[in-house]
Amino acid sequence: MPTITTDIDDIEDQNEAQLPTAEKKLARVIGLYGSLDEESSKPIIEELAFYVFEEGQKEIPINFLISTNGGLTSEMFAIYDFMNFAKGLGFTIRTYGIGKVMSAGLLLFSAGSKGERIAGENVRFMIHEISSGVQGPMSHIISEVKESQVAQDSYFSLLRKNTKLKVKDYSSQIKNGENFYFGSQEAIKFGIADKIL
Repeated sequence: MPTITTDIDDIEDQNEAQLPTAEKKLARVIGLYGSLDEESSKPIIEELAFYVFEEGQKEIPINFLISTNGGLTSEMFAIYDFMNFAKGLGFTIRTYGIGKVMSAGLLLFSAGSKGERIAGENVRFMIHEISSGVQGPMSHIISEVKESQVAQDSYFSLLRKNTKLKVKDYSSQIKNGENFYFGSQEAIKFGIADKIL
């Protein structure tokens, strides 16, 4: 009876080689679901870094699914900057807005490659003022409010850069402390989305 030897690495290599091209493309999916914080941003940045530095296959788009109510501005800017870094190297980042794309999620969605920002038919988008929720000594509160204003100015500036949004489109709601909601058709009009699923 012949002896059968099994090398796990060989089997994995064979299985990987047998994967159809479509499945390999689908494997390049990154997701942001729920709130954006340090825990949820870490795997997103790590996966982006893997696709850029390890795989380096610029011909295969990176698919970024977004359904979030927003979160920390620091983590939003970290992901945003890495997305732009990847695009600058020639990678295509295809963003999908599903369910809800709000606050920080809106900027990340808009940062997808032009022509590759795809909105679900029933997705809801939302823009609002940045919330600081800071407590403590008055000097601490003042410095944090100033920093929040810097973050907010950057947020709206980058959003206008990526889209056709004008200050007049959202200023009245923002000044009144309201959330500015809109759907996928309006997202097309504002140049936030390029296509509807």
